Amino acid sequence: MKAMYQALAALPHVRFSANSQSTATEYEKWLGLEAGHVKAIWNATRSPDRVGSAQVAETWAQIQSVSPNCTKTVLGIFRYDQNKRPGTWIDRAKRYIERHSDTRLMICGGLRI
Repeated sequence: MKAMYQALAALPHVRFSANSQSTATEYEKWLGLEAGHVKAIWNATRSPDRVGSAQVAETWAQIQSVSPNCTKTVLGIFRYDQNKRPGTWIDRAKRYIERHSDTRLMICGGLRI
């Protein structure tokens, strides 16, 4: 795979991307590419506020209020596109929640436009 990626990187019309800067940097190191060759294109959600905010706290309080008996949270983050198989995630989540009623299940993502 490495040789194939390196051959592709040499073509002027081929561009590489990753969904995080750290992944982009690791690909550049692995393939021996110059910094900036692999562009980071972030996922559909904004980066989390590491400090937190009043809005985040309020949103989480609302989530907890509708699922007060839940002690665990499982979050799926993906684009709502058939190749990401959201239906499969929902089917598996349904089976899981039938055995683990103390778990809230959430999906976060967006549509590909």
